[in-house]
Amino acid sequence: MRRRLLISALFLTAFAHAQIASSAFGGQCPNNTPPPGGYGCNSSGTYVPPPSPYAPGLIRMWDTGTYWSVLEPSNGTFSFHDLDEYIDGVASQFGCTHGVPCNGAPLFLFTFGGVPSWIASSSTGCGTKGCPAPPSDCTPLSTCASGSAAFHNFVTTLIGRTTAGGNSVAAWIKFFEMWNEATNSSYWTGTANALYGMVQPEEVTIRSNVSGVKLLDPSITNSSGFQTFQCAYMANEVANNYFGDYFDPHPYWTNGTSNRTPEQEIVNGTFTTWISINANYSTACSPNPGTWTPLPLVFSEFSFQSGAGSTPYQCDLTKYTAADCAGMIVRWQLLTMANYNVVSDVWYSGVKGIGITPLYATAYYYSQQYLTGGTLGTCANTTNVSGNVWICPFTESGGKVAEFVWTVCETASSSGCSSADLSYTVPSGLTRYKNLAGGVIGVTPGSNVTISVEPVMFEQINPGVGAQINGKAQIRDAQIL
Repeated sequence: MRRRLLISALFLTAFAHAQIASSAFGGQCPNNTPPPGGYGCNSSGTYVPPPSPYAPGLIRMWDTGTYWSVLEPSNGTFSFHDLDEYIDGVASQFGCTHGVPCNGAPLFLFTFGGVPSWIASSSTGCGTKGCPAPPSDCTPLSTCASGSAAFHNFVTTLIGRTTAGGNSVAAWIKFFEMWNEATNSSYWTGTANALYGMVQPEEVTIRSNVSGVKLLDPSITNSSGFQTFQCAYMANEVANNYFGDYFDPHPYWTNGTSNRTPEQEIVNGTFTTWISINANYSTACSPNPGTWTPLPLVFSEFSFQSGAGSTPYQCDLTKYTAADCAGMIVRWQLLTMANYNVVSDVWYSGVKGIGITPLYATAYYYSQQYLTGGTLGTCANTTNVSGNVWICPFTESGGKVAEFVWTVCETASSSGCSSADLSYTVPSGLTRYKNLAGGVIGVTPGSNVTISVEPVMFEQINPGVGAQINGKAQIRDAQIL
């Protein structure tokens, strides 16, 4: 995929060479952990815009009063109040009065999950999020080979709905996560075969009725046995030659009750196993037959750490400085999008982890402004001996040559660090940099500039002026969205 896209374009299905869209910056606010000021937390029954300047380009619906069990509390009886509040609230915020998105309004990612008790094949594990057992009309329960009529009715009603405010669900929801955390027994206790048998017919239904839609495979976590389950699900896709558009792990950076850095998570977290399953199906899922073509990734839920500990979904300020935490937000976006084919990073409890902390929200906002519409190259940490300095080549939306640079060292005395890790020599042709507070600072090519844990973007003042990035005259494109 080497064609360029408008900023407002939807997700694409190929891997390489695409501009970054605003929907690469995703967020959600679960109503079970509402932050001060709200942001789409429907427990209050009203939509509250996110606190400025935090403005995700994609909003995921999960833990937002939109489980199947809540939207259809009894057979054929629907209650779409919370879903309507979300869509109508965003439409109102952006001045969209014709039932469809406008003025750069974020789109929605709807996540399926929560089998209603009235159709669940078992009451075990049922709660406020519905039941994890397959629908009882799956025949047989082990494979759901004929699909679920109850699930089909829910899906068709959902995508055909016009909200109370006159907005078309099919126009606003363009991404569907086909099940939440299917490898977690809190959300699914059926087999991988049964889940595929239930959702695959509805993937066909959705594709036939929602233009430009993109489908995420059921999301996975590092729950016990997740690799066996995921491989079995993928084997169904291979056998039926019918695939989702995106592979969807949930990579929390949890390390006990604290969080790793993005660089540590990529090396030491379950992240690497998830990447391997998608990229090396024949090896990771042996002896499953057939050929799997790796899918681009969406992280539809992740955060600094999970809900455990004293600071759920927040950066551990007892371990890291606030500046480092702000930098991590941007570093994760850069590393995952540039190096791992991640087309959208969706922060769980985005406001709690980012939006209510001005330093974090500002860093997120300016990185979003700098990145949207541009094209990243592969990030690398091979330019200095220690490996502590990272560089991501970048072409801005207007064609300017640029690069993002940061160090993982908070100070020269940090473990494994030295003063050399806090200095960077400006490449030829780059004459200023932009920081995560919106500042623009002039620099001289060849001079040494102090860098920090917060990435900065060195750039040309005008496009077309020759620049040398790590000895290369042109930036190699890499896929973002």
